[in-house]
Amino acid sequence: QREPSQRSRSLLYMSLAVLAASGAGVREIYVFENGILTVAVPLAGSRVGGLSTRSTHPRVLALMGELCRRAGLACELLNPFLYQTKAELLRDVLRPVLAPADIQRTVSCWAAGRKARQCGGCVACLVRRFAMLAAGLPDEAYMLDLLGEPQRYVGTDAYMNLVDLLTQCAEFLRHDDAAMLSRWPELLDLQSAAVSLPDVLAMYRRYAEEVRTVVATHFPATARLLQQVTG
Repeated sequence: QREPSQRSRSLLYMSLAVLAASGAGVREIYVFENGILTVAVPLAGSRVGGLSTRSTHPRVLALMGELCRRAGLACELLNPFLYQTKAELLRDVLRPVLAPADIQRTVSCWAAGRKARQCGGCVACLVRRFAMLAAGLPDEAYMLDLLGEPQRYVGTDAYMNLVDLLTQCAEFLRHDDAAMLSRWPELLDLQSAAVSLPDVLAMYRRYAEEVRTVVATHFPATARLLQQVTG
């Protein structure tokens, strides 16, 4: 039976990168991903474990590096954008060198290739839409206008994605560091990969503030939903 996810693709990409780097005599391999989708704190208790993608998680990169060393390959995998949100990367890295139209030609949707356009309801689409607007870029067309009309999609997976994302943002804005580590003990895994927990927590707070600002500015219905989940 066909396995429909793309969970193994990052292993394929990293393996090809190791092959190319080894052949070229290059030691450092860069894996570029924003910190939010790299750390990938589970959005809800129901998404713990295999239901949360951690394909570029620092622990994964560290284990891949250890595998390379055991195989006699002097390669190290690094993510230079670990402590930056997607909006920060768009604003500080891409906007200075690319026109908005060029940025909009990229695709983030997890259903890419299976739908005519970005779905607008998966987590990747939601993170992208928040980031684009937070970075001052134009809004994009999606199959679902989930942020504009969230109540229209009540009962769907897309709506639950939005509720879980907003709930997580509310928690990051509300809790101190100790409470956040208690709420998400998965964050402690980062220490084994020499990652700064204070910097990661600060990044998540900036991201949560970006989300709050975007919904307050552009999406009144989602702003009301955020108030509801905040309690």
